[in-house]
Amino acid sequence: MKTILDNMNIGVLRLSADFKLSYYNQNALKTYFYLRTPTQGKYIHDVFPPDVIDKVLPFLRTALKGEQVKFSINLKGLDEETLFLDVNVIPENDKSEKVISLLCLIENMTEMKLAEKENEELNRSRAELKKALDQHAIVATTNSKGVITSVNEKFCNISQFSAAELIGKTHALVNSGTHPPRFFKTMWQTIRSGQVWSGEVCNRAKDGSLYWVNSTVVPFIDENNKPYKYIAIRADITDRKLAEQNVHRLAMYDELTNLPNRRHLIDKAKSLAKSKHHTQGHSYALLLIDLDNFKMINDTLGHSIGDLLLKEVSRRLESIVLSPNLIARLGGDEFVILLDDPTCIKDGDFHSVDSFAQNIRETISRVFYLDGYEVHTTPSIGLTIINACDFELSEALKQADIAMYHSKERGRNMISFYDPKLQASILERNEINQGLINAIAKKELNVVYQPIHNTSKELIGYEALLRWDSPKLGSVSPDVFIPIAEETKQINQIGQWVLEQVCEEMSKNDAYSNPNLSVAVNVSALQFQDPNFVPQVLETINRFSIQPSRLKLELTEGVILMGTEMLIKRMKDLKNLGINLSLDDFGTGYSSLSYLTRFPIDTLKIDKSFIDKMLISSEDESVVKAILTLATSLGKNVIAEGVESEEQFQYLKRLGCQFFQGYLLGKPQSFNHRE
Repeated sequence: MKTILDNMNIGVLRLSADFKLSYYNQNALKTYFYLRTPTQGKYIHDVFPPDVIDKVLPFLRTALKGEQVKFSINLKGLDEETLFLDVNVIPENDKSEKVISLLCLIENMTEMKLAEKENEELNRSRAELKKALDQHAIVATTNSKGVITSVNEKFCNISQFSAAELIGKTHALVNSGTHPPRFFKTMWQTIRSGQVWSGEVCNRAKDGSLYWVNSTVVPFIDENNKPYKYIAIRADITDRKLAEQNVHRLAMYDELTNLPNRRHLIDKAKSLAKSKHHTQGHSYALLLIDLDNFKMINDTLGHSIGDLLLKEVSRRLESIVLSPNLIARLGGDEFVILLDDPTCIKDGDFHSVDSFAQNIRETISRVFYLDGYEVHTTPSIGLTIINACDFELSEALKQADIAMYHSKERGRNMISFYDPKLQASILERNEINQGLINAIAKKELNVVYQPIHNTSKELIGYEALLRWDSPKLGSVSPDVFIPIAEETKQINQIGQWVLEQVCEEMSKNDAYSNPNLSVAVNVSALQFQDPNFVPQVLETINRFSIQPSRLKLELTEGVILMGTEMLIKRMKDLKNLGINLSLDDFGTGYSSLSYLTRFPIDTLKIDKSFIDKMLISSEDESVVKAILTLATSLGKNVIAEGVESEEQFQYLKRLGCQFFQGYLLGKPQSFNHRE
């Protein structure tokens, strides 16, 4: 019996009815260090610590009443570790059924309790980890075939599908179509081999919106080394991707029109340099487009209308320029079209590209209706064709720019192909611009006067004409330097100088001139835009004591682009000063009957181009007749410009023209040498 008891895995103790320790086995001796001193026959309160006695004594007393008792207790072991014990107290009776001893069977549950505790900790950690993961990540589990078996709440929220709608389906349900098939093929090859796959995926939610996730797919391997399920852990990166896309858009696209910008164009050119077409026999065409009169539209109608015009021009161009060709906005009102589609441009074929450019010109030239305004603009287009082997973007832009300026010089709304001879023209233009800067200070500008006569060939006034004699450039035609002065904004200073020169000479020569003679001064549309123009005119005529009625201001039809109300007010202010107004080059620009009926114009000037051909061209003759008839009905005077023959003079006189100007009656001369 002793051998059996000593080899049991439970501790056995026997206590007398007065709680003396009468027996313990080897298991108890090994487990409870309290027993290792001579303890047999001692009371338990002399062997065990008081806190242990306090815990077990109530149970022992119950057992003395003849009732078997089971309880659990923990106490400190030899190494201060906590021992977890299950105790079964069995009362032992004599023949009279009196309890004479207690048999205590003690099972050490420490390892099991620690294992349970460790398992609880593990489960709690797993639960906490799952909670944290569910709070942070989008989680889905699939079987080996990719069928979804579970999803968390975040997956449902971002995809807008319920768990019931997702489970049993594959991720094809949220496939956005953004990624090519090889993208997912590579992913499946990776995870089926047992490796973890990570990448950024664009999915489509139930409402059709796109969202981006950073996805990690983890395969779980069975005993055959084959994946039996996959867990996909995803983080929502939609905001970051949108921010990246926005940064890319800002870097590569024009913010106003959303067209590709210069940087995008440069990247496109670099890509072409590496493409298969970058070989002998293939050509690229580059078109540079500049809007005519955009500065005037922007300044007079406001930047908001200018922006609307740029957007609408962009929209029209996008309807014509199809991929892989590229349209870009370089800035301001400049657009570039790069044609690299072999079907659009053939080597040495200028006709197809010219036809394309003509389509661009006609499309932009159609009227724009912008926020209640009827806006007209036209494009000046420069075009260059370069062999793919020699294609270099900066050089192509330079050539197209030269060609575009040639279109401007030809009268705008033109298409010009690049020619090396144009380079010299651009250099000359730059020299003119530089020369104009100091032309007044160097006294290179002078004013000449061309006489104006009536039907009796009597002198009734003059037109002041500006001349420029440059020591370096020679005599430069006004048709050449005036447009450059307008583009460089020097025209305001030059125009004011001309007005001052005319008024000064009129004041000095009053004693020798008929006070009824008037002098007409040309005013640029840009000069007329200046809010200080009317005050400057008033100050000038007062300074030189000029009778306002002796001064005429000749306006071009370009001023009509400024807007009706502003134009009428400024004209009325001048009329109130006593100054007469003429409309120069009538019939060549934006003439309209409604303008003439509303604007306080005194005189119409028939452009020389009609006078030159009216005797040989029925069309030009009809224009001249129409202008004279219109002027008579509206009570306007008419001056015919460029009258160079007696036949022209007599014909115009018969038609009812009142005043004449041209070489037949007098050439432009300085004031001191006038006829």
